[in-house]
Amino acid sequence: MIIAVAGNMGSGKTTLAKQLVKLYNFVYVPWEKTYTLFLDDFFENHEEFFLPTQLSFLISKAVEIKRLSDQGVNIVIDRSLLEDISVFASYWIEHIVLEERIKDIYFSVANFIIDNTPKPDAYFVSICSAEICKQRISQRKLRTFEQKYPSDHIESIAKEYENLSFEENVFIVRYDGNKLNYNDSSVMEECFDYVFKEINKWNESELYQQLSFFDDNTQVESGDLQNHHLKKYISIQFPTTRSIYNPKIPGKKQGYIYLAAPFSSMATVPYIVHESQLSIPIETQDYGIISKRYRKELITIVNLLKKETGYDVLLPHRDINNWGKTQFSEEYLMQRITEELDKATAIVAIPNDSLGVHLEIGYGLCKDIPIVIFSIKEKTNEFWITALATNKNVYVIEVNKIEEIPKKLSNDAIIKFIRHESGETA
Repeated sequence: MIIAVAGNMGSGKTTLAKQLVKLYNFVYVPWEKTYTLFLDDFFENHEEFFLPTQLSFLISKAVEIKRLSDQGVNIVIDRSLLEDISVFASYWIEHIVLEERIKDIYFSVANFIIDNTPKPDAYFVSICSAEICKQRISQRKLRTFEQKYPSDHIESIAKEYENLSFEENVFIVRYDGNKLNYNDSSVMEECFDYVFKEINKWNESELYQQLSFFDDNTQVESGDLQNHHLKKYISIQFPTTRSIYNPKIPGKKQGYIYLAAPFSSMATVPYIVHESQLSIPIETQDYGIISKRYRKELITIVNLLKKETGYDVLLPHRDINNWGKTQFSEEYLMQRITEELDKATAIVAIPNDSLGVHLEIGYGLCKDIPIVIFSIKEKTNEFWITALATNKNVYVIEVNKIEEIPKKLSNDAIIKFIRHESGETA
């Protein structure tokens, strides 16, 4: 399933999108990946840099959506391609002087991109007044490009959203961002459960209906939804016609193990990145490709962890970097890794001399995530790694080499520790 989360700046759409990712099996596609590429130049010369600025937004996002869609994963898009074209690009076209041929080129390329990119099955729209949007933005640290917007920018964008038309054959779910507290996971879990149940009922029914909302002035906080009908804060607009394909609602997030292991020091095969292969075609770092032998060693550990614990295992080398074939900016990687660690039920770490793994262990310690550390004697670890055995949330096992790790995974004490069950600890 693909859900695009829409809304003005400051409406809470990013928080709404990240709650979906936190609570359900979705992968997040952020809106800001390429926002710094041309923006400074754009504000210096709108006419000259309109085309590269606007197309960079579309291309980067479209490539990422296509890549994830080909993998068969559920996707949450923070700001849709439709908004990039019909709201933000349209706003600038109305407010700056552009040659007609530049407009024609933009819309020709934009329409080609949107026609050849997997479409959202649903739009989750955060409805929020311009006044509240501005109030929220004033309370956060402004990014450089936000400081350059005109003073009435939020109001102008709000008017563009009023004229925005979504596709007819998708689910359109509108959330009252003025009243709903998107930061409250319990509130949002109830909201999403309600919405997905209604979508499932529609999928299974021969009839469809429109549910209306926003007839109450009360701010919604945790626990309130039991006393308020959800349709006061949510509207669901169903597709106008029934298609053969009905999107499958993802299940809720279950616990998974985050496998932290060295990357750069093990990437022994040089790799030349072609621009067409990049998910984010800017400011990327080429760390090389993970060798087949190391891949096999990691996959063996993954398979045994799944078998012994019953949990899924996230292996960033494979699931995020595609063994080094997919390049990301360091900023995006840091954001993605911390998001995945926040959702992990346990960490299994092979630190060696990897700075990255040591940082992942440190982050896990701060979050009180149970950590199993395999300290390889023939490799160099920071001195404090073995000392962590005294920490109640850490289980340290010494091995001579990585090939010995799978044998250790049959140890009941380790499995119970990972599964948070009573039993032996380190």
